[in-house]
Amino acid sequence: MTISKHTIIIFTYLFVFNGEIHSNDLMTDEKNKIDNIRNLNFTGLFSDQKHSVVALASALQLYTCANGCSALHETVELSSKSGAKIMGTKDLVSEFFKEFSAGNIDAAFKMVSEDASWWVPGNLPFSGTKTKAEYLQIVGNIQNGFPDGLKLTVKSMIAEGDMVAVEVVSDGKHVNGRTYANEYHFLITVRGGQIVAVKEYMDTLHLYQLIQP
Repeated sequence: MTISKHTIIIFTYLFVFNGEIHSNDLMTDEKNKIDNIRNLNFTGLFSDQKHSVVALASALQLYTCANGCSALHETVELSSKSGAKIMGTKDLVSEFFKEFSAGNIDAAFKMVSEDASWWVPGNLPFSGTKTKAEYLQIVGNIQNGFPDGLKLTVKSMIAEGDMVAVEVVSDGKHVNGRTYANEYHFLITVRGGQIVAVKEYMDTLHLYQLIQP
């Protein structure tokens, strides 16, 4: 089992020193959240792995936010024999695009919350705010339009708090023979280890021209 240094710090704060953090270090709301985390039962770490992992991740997120959210983008991983794994925001987003580009749509969208929202700009047939189920239908059309796959390559990424800004470029050949090489900016919100909201900015004219007869 591997536990990050941030998790060790949390154990120190919450259990060795009983989570005594001065009021000038945290806003009242964050202090209340820390108090709630302190009351969680971590003793089941080995007997009840699923809940312990979630609790540890929650505590880590609160700790990093209390310190300016400066470490939320770093990898947070707790692995065991059964392969439980929780990733930081940037790592989760990177993994999503990796799985999507490999054609592993089910694996990619397991990282997306069931009640997530997905927004696409413009006046295209699939523009507007979509539910996860509605966007998966769009993804199905994408797969039909790109039988050899569509790669979305991350060029750069910035994380702040629970939000990740990502520059992405696409590469794929449409069934009509045209090459699709768009440039994207995704603004992604991650909470509880899942993607909960996406804003997908792109060159809508390029996409419009691609799908014209």
